[in-house]
Amino acid sequence: MFQSEDQHILLKDSARCVPRYLFRAFSNQSRGTNSATEAIPDASCYHTTITADEKLISSTKHMISDHLLYKYSTPSEFSSWSSSLLFVLRHAIRRAHQSSLQDTNVFICVLDTTTLPDDLQIYPATAIMAAYDIKPIVVRPLARNDKRNWLVPHYYLGEYLLHGPLSLTASKCAAVKMQAVSLDCLEHTGLYFLLPALNNATSNSLAPEVRALRRALSGRDAKLEPLLPVHIGAFSTLGRLFGTSFALPVTVAFLTLRRWQTWPGQQVLDTILDSFEGFEGPNEAGPERLDWENGDGLAITDEMFVVSEARMLRRLMQDLVARNRHRDEESKRAKNGFKMEIVQDEIDSEDLSCLIGDIQLSSQESEAKTEPETSKGLDVQNGNQVQSDERSHSATEVSLSATLGALATSAVSLDESFRNLVQALQPKVSDAAPPLPRDAVLKELEKSREALKSLSEASGRLGGLLGQDQEEVPATLAGLEKDL
Repeated sequence: MFQSEDQHILLKDSARCVPRYLFRAFSNQSRGTNSATEAIPDASCYHTTITADEKLISSTKHMISDHLLYKYSTPSEFSSWSSSLLFVLRHAIRRAHQSSLQDTNVFICVLDTTTLPDDLQIYPATAIMAAYDIKPIVVRPLARNDKRNWLVPHYYLGEYLLHGPLSLTASKCAAVKMQAVSLDCLEHTGLYFLLPALNNATSNSLAPEVRALRRALSGRDAKLEPLLPVHIGAFSTLGRLFGTSFALPVTVAFLTLRRWQTWPGQQVLDTILDSFEGFEGPNEAGPERLDWENGDGLAITDEMFVVSEARMLRRLMQDLVARNRHRDEESKRAKNGFKMEIVQDEIDSEDLSCLIGDIQLSSQESEAKTEPETSKGLDVQNGNQVQSDERSHSATEVSLSATLGALATSAVSLDESFRNLVQALQPKVSDAAPPLPRDAVLKELEKSREALKSLSEASGRLGGLLGQDQEEVPATLAGLEKDL
């Protein structure tokens, strides 16, 4: 393949506009070598050379033109693929049942273009025609008086040319994903029951047949039906024939061969995704740009030349990718939402025990300090030096005793609640342990807050009775309440 610098730039840019999933039909009588693992053109060599030699470039232009015109007399460096499953299915059916060839072993093949190695390039046919300035020609059939135009660009919308040999047995193609299923297998799995229009024979050539089918299935006057779970299940049966990697996208390709009454919403998307649980999920829909497939700048005489089913395939895959990611995020939030992380700066059970021990020790020391104060008061009274009223002293002693009792009770309750909470949270360090129920966490936290509140009130009353500076205890408790 010889090309000028300008042609190289145009084709390199067009290669970014290739859909992720492409299809082709082949049989024993197709040109080149074809199988479930190979798509090898019939040229003897394959190269990409940038040159200014017009003769060499012209030879490549001639080879491309003959390839597009199905002239097998000129060896080709390309294999043809299509973004239209509709075109490929109809082409396969014609070869197997309605042509003079009566081909046997007709297969439908799907390719994930994102898995191709860098040295295997695939281009939109319309981009190659533009790059090599391939013009339409008029052909007069020998047996007819009418004229036919060939090599009209919009005839090739949706066709893509893969340059070079593709063989899954080659080391460079080890990562390529490609799968083939026989037409016979699809037919026996209900292809015509789901899409009976596919098997309607006409006297037209392939391209007009495909446009007529497209108009009947997705045109303005198409009979629209609601998309039901039964449709998804039936088409998924066909899709699963193509294996784990292609079950979902091929099912979507079948679903988008026609328009439905409404575009699939969230419920339908979930039904599709649930149908393929355990299969390879959607992670990328393909390129944003499909410039060469939309027919931009072409004088299209019929809107049915535009491959609407390919655009719907890409759009539905985009929706599925987005919905699948959203579901994954929801699942992660549900899994991690009730797991409370215990970080180093939070108070664990040992810290709490130390704190409560300090509070209880402070309470005991305070109680002990009241004894000499009381004795002193009695001595002064005996010495007729009354410093306080005896009744007031008795009331204070009772209040102090009650306050210390409340303080001890609150401390024990807080200690017990915190121990339960910490013990309940311990399983979170093991992924295999069941998640902690939210209600249990909230219940323990509420008990801790109530106990802490009682402890704080008791410490405040104690400070007032003793007339001492108790700032350290309330401050510590306030910090603990903030952590909670």
